[in-house]
Amino acid sequence: MHLAQFLCHGPTYHSLAMWRHPRTAEAGFDWARPELYQHIARVCERGKFDMVFFADLNYISDTYRGTMDPAIRHATQAPEHDPIPLLSFMAAVTTRIGLGATFSISHSHPFYAARMWATLDHLTRGRAAWNVVTSLNHNQSANYGEERQSADERYDRAHEFIEVCRKLWDSWDPDAVVMDRAAGVFADPTKVHRIEHEGRFFRSRGPLNVVRSPQCGPAIQFWAPVMLVLFLGYGEKLRLLILDHLPSLFS
Repeated sequence: MHLAQFLCHGPTYHSLAMWRHPRTAEAGFDWARPELYQHIARVCERGKFDMVFFADLNYISDTYRGTMDPAIRHATQAPEHDPIPLLSFMAAVTTRIGLGATFSISHSHPFYAARMWATLDHLTRGRAAWNVVTSLNHNQSANYGEERQSADERYDRAHEFIEVCRKLWDSWDPDAVVMDRAAGVFADPTKVHRIEHEGRFFRSRGPLNVVRSPQCGPAIQFWAPVMLVLFLGYGEKLRLLILDHLPSLFS
């Protein structure tokens, strides 16, 4: 068993009392500033946790009563700032603990994600982890001016998305960087490759303009309750997606 600390980059996670609790104010931390999360990372590493993990949402919910008002009034997982930049802050004050975050593949291109996660893998010295998700509901899709696609369509797209990312992470051979200062050669061009991907959802020429990272991209994660639903018959395409790209599973 491995232990991960669940976090959100916002004033509340699961309990709406978090931002109101007297000890929160007494501690002097501001949820919108990196020092709080650096403190959490240090404490978790000292306590032998394997990872800190950020959930993330790209919308404010209007499910309850059909309006955003309750979520905004009580800080019900809103606001939520982007957790990705925090991974670098937390990496700077730790040495061993894994640093993971959720990033939806539904509204971006694989080249952007591959470049971002390869860079984070460098900055964390090989401790970055990506929790892969598709669009959670219609609110998130609407924020990007899109209609939410069917589950099969989302999982087909996700499968190709990760496939392209892996090709891009592999576009630099492990020994491509030479750093021969005397000869003035930084990298061997024969060991950096275009990927020339043309698929149903994406096209990408490559190569990535980030050198091969310590893990050759981040560790890929999926959330365990998804596995339970999926093996109870939720969807064959989701099952295949997870089994094809499953280095780690957590719950």
